[in-house]
Amino acid sequence: MAQEIETFDIKTFEKNKTSNRYTFLNSKGDSVNQEFRDGYYIEKTKKKDSKYSITKVFNESGNIEQKGEYYNSDLHIGKFEWFDEKGEITEIKNYDQHFTFSLEDVLNYLEENNIKEIDKSPTGHKVTITLWRTDSSKLSEEDPIVWTISYGLVPLVLKNNDAIFMGVIKITLDGKTGEEINKQYKRARVDTEWQPFEDLKK
Repeated sequence: MAQEIETFDIKTFEKNKTSNRYTFLNSKGDSVNQEFRDGYYIEKTKKKDSKYSITKVFNESGNIEQKGEYYNSDLHIGKFEWFDEKGEITEIKNYDQHFTFSLEDVLNYLEENNIKEIDKSPTGHKVTITLWRTDSSKLSEEDPIVWTISYGLVPLVLKNNDAIFMGVIKITLDGKTGEEINKQYKRARVDTEWQPFEDLKK
């Protein structure tokens, strides 16, 4: 039995596009962003009330070539799949490989440590969180597997003079155990290199 090929609805896109883009809500209330760029149709579906999204890439004929899931638009999660002209999977890349301390565990760590995004903090600054990790699909079991968290801008108070600065904090977690490996900070418009967290007042 022939593999059913997932296709892009070119006709609907061409009818509704503006500057090669078309955005709409699907039947589940998810936000769907479609565009034509560099010879490919790209469809990004952001799940309703969620930071998870699925990106699909289709060729000029509308046949699928690539599919994968993201967290917060830029963090690859789970398995990414590549397809041939018959719609059959030719390659799978598992971004969760070797990570026994999962994304869900990292999100729990953030909650337990009261690390959260804020549109406007009491200091008037926006606090954002960035997550990234080792691309474990390129590594062996012996290579270091880590999560990296950075967040800011937040107030930083130095031990030696009680001076207060706005800055960013970076935390490195073991990708297998979740253990805190390193914690550093960088003052906005002051530090060019990451500084040891021990310099700060708790």
